[in-house]
Amino acid sequence: ALWLLSVGPLVLLFWRQSFWITNEQGVWSYVWPPSQLVDFVLGAVAASLARRHASGAGTTSVVASAREEESKSSTEVLEPLLTVRARGLLADACLLVVAATCLCAPSSGARVGWEPLFNHGFGLLFAACLYGYAAGGGAGLAARLP
Repeated sequence: ALWLLSVGPLVLLFWRQSFWITNEQGVWSYVWPPSQLVDFVLGAVAASLARRHASGAGTTSVVASAREEESKSSTEVLEPLLTVRARGLLADACLLVVAATCLCAPSSGARVGWEPLFNHGFGLLFAACLYGYAAGGGAGLAARLP
C-alpha cells in the first residue's frame, strides 16, 4: 500500500493523459521529496526484515546449534535450505524482470511517455532483491558474484 503512494499518482496521471507523461512531469515525480521518502521506507523495511531474519537464525550458540543439527531429521535440515534457495530465486527473478524490462523496452531517449514509470515502478522488486540478497548471509546468484 505504501508503494502505491509513490507510483500511484504517476500511474493515474499516465492513464488520464492518454498513456503519456511529459518530461517535466517525470522529473517532478523523481525529485519530489515525498516520492523519494516512500522508496527509502521500502528499502528500510527490506533491511529490517533481512536483519530480523539474520538475527533469528543467530540466536543460539554454536555448540547448541550443532547439537540441534544432530537431532534433526533429514527433512528438518532441508527445510531451511529450501527457504534460502527460494529467497535467492525470488531475488534473482526480481532482478531479471527489472533488467529485461529496461533492456527490452524501446527508449525514445527523452524520458517521456511511459519511461518515467521506471522511476518508482520497480520499488517493490528492488526491495525484494535487497531482502533476498541480504537475509541470512545472502542467497541467489547475483549475491555470490565476486
